[in-house]
Amino acid sequence: MREEFVTFPALQGETLFWIELAGISYCDGNYRIRRNAGDHVTVMEYVLEGEGTVVVDKKAYTAKKGDLYLLPPNKSQDYYSDARNPWTKIWFNARGALTESLLELYNPRHRVVFENAGGYAFFEEIHAIGANKNDTVIEKHQKAALVFHRLLQYLYQKFDAGENQYSEEVRVCIEYIENHITENISLKTLGELVYLSESQIIRNFKRDLNTTPYEYILNRKMEQAKLLLTGTRLRVKEIAFRLGFSDEHYFTYLFGKRTGQTPVAYRKESSLGQ
Repeated sequence: MREEFVTFPALQGETLFWIELAGISYCDGNYRIRRNAGDHVTVMEYVLEGEGTVVVDKKAYTAKKGDLYLLPPNKSQDYYSDARNPWTKIWFNARGALTESLLELYNPRHRVVFENAGGYAFFEEIHAIGANKNDTVIEKHQKAALVFHRLLQYLYQKFDAGENQYSEEVRVCIEYIENHITENISLKTLGELVYLSESQIIRNFKRDLNTTPYEYILNRKMEQAKLLLTGTRLRVKEIAFRLGFSDEHYFTYLFGKRTGQTPVAYRKESSLGQ
């Protein structure tokens, strides 16, 4: 068999996200990889040709041309190509606490194989980042982290978002919030979208999401803030303004209340922010 590798530069110390390795594999019938439970690597692979078997914690799945499979960290992984119709696949391996947090957020049903997923362009983009000789080590991993996040969002929207048991009114509100997360979103605006009173909006959110619209919006802004802190070099003031906060100090207060850290301290814990 033949493999082409894209090597990302190593990062020093603790990091929230980094690409360990990426590549394209032209498998034969003997291709097989095993990892024991406890390994923190996340494997994402897109099948270009052929088929094979993926086993996670002793549960087996078939992955064929056009499918994407996700091997989660800390679980036993065993994957092998079909002998008569072997895989050709493009892939990357990722590590870091942010990787695992995003998987919990965007893969709520812990899917392993995403059938006819599409998404090949995300893998191409990560390979191109690794091959770019003009970026610094930090810039490569920053850019790759944002692509990884977009890929998980893409899979979530395609495979899981429509399965959530939300009312149509709450679904419309959530979609609006996600598309306007950088703005100040009022209850009045949400109510006008779905022709409900502000009190009805609050009741519907509590019923479907067990939270208020205010808390939902704030939590989503804080998640975006974490990504911007670890994935960009924007100043805290710029991040606050991008997320619709007119006061940097109020943003810092809210961030600290939810994370136990200031934005600066949170960024310093990741070498992506150094």
